[in-house]
This record gives sequence, C-alpha cells and structure tokens, in this order.
Amino acid sequence: MRSWFKAAPRGSARASAGRSGTRCPPQRRRTSRTRSHAQAACRAARYARLAYDVADTVTLWGSFNYGGVLTTAHSFPGQYRTGTLTIQCGNAAGGANPFLPASVNQACVDNGITSFAMGSYIADLPDTVAVNERNMHRFAVGLDGSFGLLGSEWRFNAYGAIGKTFTKSTIENNTLSRLLFAAIDAVPGPDGVPVCRSADARAAGCVPLNGIGTGVASQSAIDWISGEPWLKTWLQQDVAAVNVSGEPLNGWAGPISVAFGAEYRRESFHQEADAFSTGDGGNALLAAGGNNWFTGNFRPSRGAFHVWEGYLETVLPVFDSRQIGKGELSGAVRATSYSQSGYVTTSKVGGTWETPLAGLRLRGILSRDIRAPNLAELFRAPSNLFSSFTDFTGPFAGQRYDVNQATVSNLSLRPEKSNTFEVGAIYQPEWLPGVSASVDFYRIKVDDAISTLSGGIQQVADLCQQGYQDLCAAITRDATGKATEIRLTPINLASTLTKGLDIEASYRTSAPALFGASDGKITLRALATHVFRYTNESGLPGTIAQERAGVNSNANGTAIPNWRLYATQSYSTDKFSITVIERYVSSGVIADNFIECTSACPVPTANNPTINDNHVAGATYVDIGATLKITPKIELYGKIDNVFNVDPPLVPYYGINPYLVRSVNNGLYDLLGRFYRIGARFSF
Repeated sequence: MRSWFKAAPRGSARASAGRSGTRCPPQRRRTSRTRSHAQAACRAARYARLAYDVADTVTLWGSFNYGGVLTTAHSFPGQYRTGTLTIQCGNAAGGANPFLPASVNQACVDNGITSFAMGSYIADLPDTVAVNERNMHRFAVGLDGSFGLLGSEWRFNAYGAIGKTFTKSTIENNTLSRLLFAAIDAVPGPDGVPVCRSADARAAGCVPLNGIGTGVASQSAIDWISGEPWLKTWLQQDVAAVNVSGEPLNGWAGPISVAFGAEYRRESFHQEADAFSTGDGGNALLAAGGNNWFTGNFRPSRGAFHVWEGYLETVLPVFDSRQIGKGELSGAVRATSYSQSGYVTTSKVGGTWETPLAGLRLRGILSRDIRAPNLAELFRAPSNLFSSFTDFTGPFAGQRYDVNQATVSNLSLRPEKSNTFEVGAIYQPEWLPGVSASVDFYRIKVDDAISTLSGGIQQVADLCQQGYQDLCAAITRDATGKATEIRLTPINLASTLTKGLDIEASYRTSAPALFGASDGKITLRALATHVFRYTNESGLPGTIAQERAGVNSNANGTAIPNWRLYATQSYSTDKFSITVIERYVSSGVIADNFIECTSACPVPTANNPTINDNHVAGATYVDIGATLKITPKIELYGKIDNVFNVDPPLVPYYGINPYLVRSVNNGLYDLLGRFYRIGARFSF
C-alpha cells in the first residue's frame, strides 16, 4: 500500500466496475401448483468504484454495490388441518355434506351423529410456496492514505456508507381459513348441486370445496379460498468509521504494530403487510383483527437502534531467533455502547509460534465476545402460524386443537456473551513441497443465549400448567376459556457449550499436460469437522441438558453430526478442468435423551422417552464436475451431484407440528438424488 500511494501521481483517477448474476426466466418467477423438492434462485450483482488521488498519499474514493436475489421454496406439502374441519353428516340441520361417502353418512345416521371433526392435508390444495425477493443498494465514500508522525508512517481509512435493502416475502397458494371452513361446509342445493351452507358465505361468492379424497376439488373452489399474503420490509444501515494503523516502536524481536479506530452505526427498518393479515380486507366473513391466513399473517412494524464503538489492537513480537523460532502476541479490546441493550466490553488475546522445526507453526487464541440482539429480535411484529397443542386448563383440558402461534419480539433482551478458546497447529514441510495440514481444537461457551422455548407452544402450555405464571401470560383465551393464541418470546435463558476439532489438509503439484493444453495442476484437499460436544441448557426448571453432538435429527434444533467431511480432487489446465467431490456425514441418533430398548424398558418420562430404534444412518455422496474453455471468453461447464443416487435415510420427526416436516433431514442429506446440470459462462 505504501508504494502504491507514492507511485500514484497527484490528480490521477481510476475507475472499475463489474456485474454478475443469473437472469430469472419468466417461468421461474412465478411458481406452479406442482410439487418439487428443489428451490429456485436467481441472483444479480453490480459494482462500481471511482478513486481520485487528491495528494501523493491520500486517495478519495466512492463505490456503489447492488445485489439482488429472488428465491422460491416449497414450505410444506398441502394444507394441513389437525382436526379443525367440521363435517356435517347424518340428520344434521340443513342436510349432510354431499361430498361425504354414503357409507360414512349412513354410519352417522345409525349412531345419531350429526357432525364430526376431521383432520386432513386436503391433498388437492397445492403446496404453499415461499417467494422472497431482496434488493440491496450500498453507497460509500471515503479517504485512504498515509502520513508521518513521531518518526514512523501511519495508514488511515475513513469512510461513510449508506446501505438500503428492500425485501418482499410472499406465500403463494395460501388459503384464508374462514373461507376454507365455509367452503368445506357444503349442503345439497335445490337442484342437488352442492352449495355452501352459510347464506352469508353464498352471498360472498362461496364455492363449495370437496376436501374428501383426491382429484375431487374444483379449481373454482380452490381459487375462491386462495390468495397471497405479503410482507414488505425496508432496512437501512448508516455507518461512519475511521481506522488508523502503524508501527510506532521497534521492539527487541521486531516492530510493534498498533491499530485503533471508532465507528458509529445506525440500523432501522419498517414493514408493511397485506390487508388480510392485518384486518378483514373488506370481507365480512373474515376476522376484523386479521390473522386470516393459513400461514403468514404478517404484521407491520418498525424499529431502530444505534451503536458507538471504539477499539485498540496491537501485535507484539516476543522473540525471533534460530534456536527457538519466532513468536508474537496479539491483543485487542473493544468498547461498544448499544442504544437498546447497553454497554459491553470485548477482548482478545492470541499468539503464534513459528517453531524451530521448519514448516511447523502453533497458534492459540482466547477471546470474550458478544452478540447483541438484532432488529427482528427487538422490534419485529408477531410472526404467525396455526399450530396445534394439547390444553391442560379449564373446560378444554385434555383436548388438542389449533391456535395462532405468534413469535414476537422482546425489547428487554441483553447481548449474548461467549468465551472462546482455540489452539492449533499448521504444518507445511519443506521436505514435501505442496503439502499443508492443520488441526485446531476449539471450546466455546455461550451464556445468556437468545432463544425461544425449544418445545414451542406446547412447552409454554406445559410450564403454565406447572405453575409458571409468566408463561401463562403468554396464552390468550376467549370467553369460553379456549386458547386462541400462544406467544413465543425470545429471552436470555439458555447456555451452550461446544468442543470440537477442525482439520484441513491439502496437496498441490504440477502434472503433465493432456490434450494439447499447458502443464496441468493436481490439487487434493480435505476438510473435516469433529464435534465432541454441543450441549444446550435451557435454564428452565424441570428440564435437562440437551446434547446435540451426534444428533442427526432436526426435530428440536439444528442437527450436529459427530463428523462431517468434504474432500476434493481436481486436475486443471488453461483449457479444461475436472473435479471429484466426496461429502460424508457420520451416523447418529434421533435424540441423545432417548432410551433405546425393545424389552424391559423403563417407564418413559418427558425428559427421557423410550424408543425401539434410535439410530440414524450416515451417508457418503460423490459429485463430479468439469469445465472446458472454448475461447478465452466462453466456457462450458457440467456437474453431476450424487453420482451414485444415494437415498437419504429416514429421520423420524417428533417435535412441534410433525405433519409439517418430511421424514428426512434436508439440512444433512441429499433429497434430490442424482442431479445433472450443464451450462455456459460468457465474459465480455
């Protein structure tokens, strides 16, 4: 950097720009009613930078960044209803549901039954599909330069930036619950053609829906109950910062480096939502208070906070000799004041030692870190979803039914705090050029972790029943005593302790040319992670620690296998390349607290259920990819993922709303099977 500043003549200017991305064809911008495990994504990026040397050692610059992404993903299959569909039958007033099989209706007549509750996915309804569009613009202007002070050269960087992001989240193929209930409740019309039972619903254009069976629902009925809730979000981040670094002193083992700086940051957002999420949208059949959708039910919100922080860092050479090698210590301290969550101090101490053994370097670090609550955790409006639970209170005790599950924010959150210890070694032997290997041990303890109850709304109800009044206040009931909403609030209650190893090895060497290309290169690389322990403590009475290491199910949190391995072998030249990839996930269990037994089993408890088979198989996948340059600006590429078409193991899901989740863990395993892709890249 020093020579670059001095070489640039005063008044010179430089500019650069770039773009990249994948264009979304029209058919991928809107989702169909078909079902697929695949996700669609389209991305675009733009970049421009202009620099002007206002002095020999000072550069004024400005930059612009744009990033855009559009993704679609199937949320879950069908439109599950857990016993909330009322089917009139037998001698019901107004008549029985005409879509009901005759044998079932006769059973109602014979047993004096006039209605029953039915649970169903309503398979004729299409999957709900989440569509997310995000566009980011960032503008920055700053000064880079150097100056002399106290006999040494200092480098500085000062800048200001404004970043704005707009997102729109839409849930396609959604349904309005009250319209669905009205359409399901059909009766024979005067001419025998089914009509909706409610006169008000008929006046509003209700089209009866046959939800009993498959391939029986009319498109007009599906259209009448369907729609698209949406949420628009505007985020802004304003930043101003200055950083200075230099080497003001020379110690006995080398120059002492110092860096310091300060930063101000303000983050804000506001949100708008659709009329049926926030009200009835002018439809008298719907709830005036909103929450009318099957899922989504977004709410408007806004919030902001600002941060002041300053830091000081230094690197101190300790020794440098042929006999004992070269060692240095580093230290840093950062003071941060959050307008919403208060003042915190973080720090770090580390060291490296290039040992007398050629190519062997040891390293270690001890740090105190924090994570402050973000805008969503502090200010977001409730995120709503219909979910089922078993009630324990009042006239509905023992009954399982659907309520609105509202995930809300909490202005009283404190920053998470963590202590990290890492120690490792890197070996690059001189006697074997191209080889590099490293291993690092880590231990991280997090306190005051921000989380909601892992057991969801059922755990809220359970703990309320046990006498925890703070959680009873999170349950809203109507005049009959039936729960209508249960709120999940993020709180500082949990702690996490994890230990593990990160291992990496690589080898690079030249290889003979093939097919008229220049000399090639062979690269072998492997990365592995081994997690010894990942223990969560909820901090709640009556609960036990949850061990996540070795758990391959995602039922109550992120799956963390004991071993994960990613290895590549590649051969490349200036004209073509070929790469083989192996991905490995070790076997594990469904849950660490399950007791596996097939006979003489102990009495199961809430903390330690019994199960006949707690095993989840691992998996190994092989991928192959290749590229071929046709011209310097045209390149063809192709890739086959999961060459041997390995099926994912079944992973039973036992957590909240199991009907929402496919019985495989798509976070660890490949759901698509063998997958081919081919394309071309162009540069201009």
